[in-house]
Amino acid sequence: MKKALSLKIEGMHCGSCALIIERSLSKLSGVAQANVNFAAEKASVVFDESQSQIGDLIEAIRHAGYRAEVIDADDAEYDRKKRESEIHSLWNKFRYSFVLSFPMLYFMFLDFFKWLPGVESLPPYFGIVSLILATPVQFIFGAGFYKGMWSSLRMKTFNMDSLIAIGTSTAYVYSLVSYVIFALNNQTLLGV
Repeated sequence: MKKALSLKIEGMHCGSCALIIERSLSKLSGVAQANVNFAAEKASVVFDESQSQIGDLIEAIRHAGYRAEVIDADDAEYDRKKRESEIHSLWNKFRYSFVLSFPMLYFMFLDFFKWLPGVESLPPYFGIVSLILATPVQFIFGAGFYKGMWSSLRMKTFNMDSLIAIGTSTAYVYSLVSYVIFALNNQTLLGV
C-alpha cells in the first residue's frame, strides 16, 4: 500500500543538497516518488510501506548527511518554531565566530589606521593570536561545511559546502604552513 509522507529536512545549504536527498530516497526499494523543496526545507515522499518504512527514509537522509523528521500535521506552529530554533542557532554561531574573528579584523585595521592603540605593541603577536582564534572558527563553527562536503562526496558530486570547505581549508592550511616555516626559521612563535 502506497503512502505519502512529508518530512522536514535540516542541513541543506543549496539546491544540489536537495538533489542529493532526492537521489538517496529514490534508491530505496518501494519509493515511487521523492521530491525535495530546498526553499521550504521539506521532502514529499510516496512509498510502499511493505517495502520501506519511515525509519528507512529518515536513515537514508541521515546517511546522505542531513537530518529529517516527520512533520506533525496537527502542529500548526511547527514550521515557525523550527525556523525560530534554526535562526537562534545560526545567530549564536555568528556571534561566537564574530567575537573570535574581531581581533584579526582589528589587526588589519592597524595597518591602515596608525593612530589606533596597539600599533607598536601588537604586531609581534598577530600570527600566534590569529592561529589560536581562527582554529575554532574553521573547525568548530565551520563544521557544517565539512559535513556537507563529505555527504556530497559520498554521492559523487559537489555542492556549495564543498566549495566553501575547500576554499577556507586551503587558506587555513597555507597560513598555517607559512606560520610554521616562519617559526622554524626564526626560532620563535612571535613575529618580527
